[in-house]
Amino acid sequence: MFACEASAPPEAALTIDAPPPAVLEMIAERDGVTPEEAARTYEAVILLSDSFRARQEDPARRQREDPSAWTYQSRAILARLWLQEVFEREVDADTVPPEFAARFRDEVDHPKLHLACQVIVMPTGPADEAMFARAKQEDFRAAAAPLAERIAANARGFFAPGKSPADCDSFTRIVNATVPPSQPLAEGLRLKQEQSVFPSCDRDRFVEGWVDAMCPVDAPGVIGPFWTDFGAHVVYVAEVLPTTEGTPASYEAAARNAALDAWRTEEFPRALYRVLQRLDVQIFEHSLADHHHKG
Repeated sequence: MFACEASAPPEAALTIDAPPPAVLEMIAERDGVTPEEAARTYEAVILLSDSFRARQEDPARRQREDPSAWTYQSRAILARLWLQEVFEREVDADTVPPEFAARFRDEVDHPKLHLACQVIVMPTGPADEAMFARAKQEDFRAAAAPLAERIAANARGFFAPGKSPADCDSFTRIVNATVPPSQPLAEGLRLKQEQSVFPSCDRDRFVEGWVDAMCPVDAPGVIGPFWTDFGAHVVYVAEVLPTTEGTPASYEAAARNAALDAWRTEEFPRALYRVLQRLDVQIFEHSLADHHHKG
């Protein structure tokens, strides 16, 4: 060692406490060995676990005791370098084929969207004309309204204005806490829960009551109760995506960017195969050159 080199700190000797008798009995019974052999097994396990922990906490020691560790680390560094400086530079957004990018067009070119979850207090029975008629009757609405209002009040207490937006799992838990699944509802009522991305202003897809209540919503929050042909709705809007604005060219560029990660995932095996082919050619050329040189 040179005088300018730092010396490695001495490694503390490992001390092992006396094993608990119950542990020794368990080892002896499990392995069918004597108490002395069980004690040696216990000691070996403790030594190995303490040694492993020490190696994990001390990278220098880990490399001293396992020289192959640096080989793996070196390969990992080179692999990351190739990914960042070669693969990702070669496979950028401009290389995404138009037909592949088209799959992602809806992510960048869309009408106003609500990422939302809802619960509907509905009449029992199938969703048919009879159910739609029942949902408009005064006695049904009188029975459904208190339940929908209770759910909405609990949700508004949790999703108060100014709080960070939550997700639909939280809304589902609020609904289940308000109306436990094991608790029977009043006769003629049932609950339906769902979550989706709703183009809420599309009158061709949604009933009038939904569009009137949801289309104006521009911020996260609890909406309702409001009535449609299905019953009483309470909706939690987790996020609002406004209508995108742009040109066909900007939408195409945005779609390629949106598709880039997926395209790289598809292209990676092919790129790796091309690298391996080049390596095979180089190895063959070196071997051929050595052959001619020896000849």
